[in-house]
Amino acid sequence: MPSETHQNLLLLFREHPQLVIDLARAAGARTQRFYDNLEPAGTEFEDPVYPGRTVHADLLIVASDNDGAKVAIVFEVQLGKDPDKLWSMVLYRAAARYRHRCPAWTVVFSPMRSVISWVQHDLFADEPDLAALPITHDLIPPVSDFMLALADYPRAILSAIIHGDGPHAVECVTVTIQALLRVAPRELTRYVQLVVSNVSEEVMQQARQQLPTEDEETLSELELEWERRRSSTYARGLRQGREEGREEGREEGREEGREEALQQAVFAVLAARGIEVDPQTREAILACTQRDQLANLLARASTITSLPELF
Repeated sequence: MPSETHQNLLLLFREHPQLVIDLARAAGARTQRFYDNLEPAGTEFEDPVYPGRTVHADLLIVASDNDGAKVAIVFEVQLGKDPDKLWSMVLYRAAARYRHRCPAWTVVFSPMRSVISWVQHDLFADEPDLAALPITHDLIPPVSDFMLALADYPRAILSAIIHGDGPHAVECVTVTIQALLRVAPRELTRYVQLVVSNVSEEVMQQARQQLPTEDEETLSELELEWERRRSSTYARGLRQGREEGREEGREEGREEGREEALQQAVFAVLAARGIEVDPQTREAILACTQRDQLANLLARASTITSLPELF
């Protein structure tokens, strides 16, 4: 049975397909910078050797643009060394190419350096032309700045996990948790748990000491909620009752001021990048009150080169 870390990482990548494309490109896949459509696709493929048997990839993102260009990225999350991947990864890529009639690559992510090294150097040592593309850890630098974490919290999560045992561990974990609590994505609890469960207790203890009191209290609430979700009683159905009501109440209590914090973060990121905001754009940002829209604005603010690209 897949571990919680494996499932939560897949959730993160499934919910942020642009991150999958960006990492694949950084690893060597020949993809263009922007696509109009990014969609998860079916990951069950028929085994050509054993009729009636299927194999399952972790995630498949098909990217296309309005001009007809299309690519497929098979994205694998590996937490251990599975020798069977020598055969199945080739099948994933071939099946994706055949089904979607486009170039395809298999890309592997792991928070474990030993696994990435195994994929990079050992798994296809005799057939390097068939090798998957590993997301080496240098492709995800430490995110220790709060504004950067706020602008791109999915990448901050990966940074906290990968660099959770390095010299920037406490800073990465601290700013990631602070960013998550302010953006409050739909899967907040699982994203926080992904960070907490993949760094040492010592790092978490130091990160807690860096958090404002309110954030530390909210983090404790989320951890308690996670424990309830894991309990057999919760799994049998209480999630449909009291716990959802409590979560709604907590969300209502945290709602006030969250949008304003995101708006100010957009202004701060633009200012830090030397992009001056005119009055019309300022009004447009302040008129945006949906957290998802503000999070998208924040992500774009960290990459654009001129103000008209923001909207």
